[in-house]
Amino acid sequence: MFLLGALIFGLCVRGIAEPDIWWHMRNAAYLLQHHSFPSVDTYSFTAAGSPWLDHEWLSEIPFFLGFKAVGLRGMLVVYFVALVLIYAGVYYRSCRAGADCKDATIATVLAILLESSPSCWSSTPATERVVQFAQSID
Repeated sequence: MFLLGALIFGLCVRGIAEPDIWWHMRNAAYLLQHHSFPSVDTYSFTAAGSPWLDHEWLSEIPFFLGFKAVGLRGMLVVYFVALVLIYAGVYYRSCRAGADCKDATIATVLAILLESSPSCWSSTPATERVVQFAQSID
């Protein structure tokens, strides 16, 4: 498991490839400052004032708190911890489905490698796909 954590860390330190990460940080700051969800889009040039619901608020809060604590490294720490928990879930679900430790490790490494391509490595979509993968293991 230590080697799996090291593999995840090695892939995680490249950075977060989320193109709109600062949008998410601003939304989290608004939510924590006003204690309410933003109801209109205030950041888009073409859709300013349009009704809008921040459906990613739950993931934005920990990233913002990590950023406020130690900057960009804090965001990477939150990302690393989230990925470790998700891949530990893949391993756990594989074991519960009847796989031995070797097969569960192979399934976990495959899940890690599946999400490690630079074209799909971002904080939101990648983690959602791996969670769906873990849930599909019976």
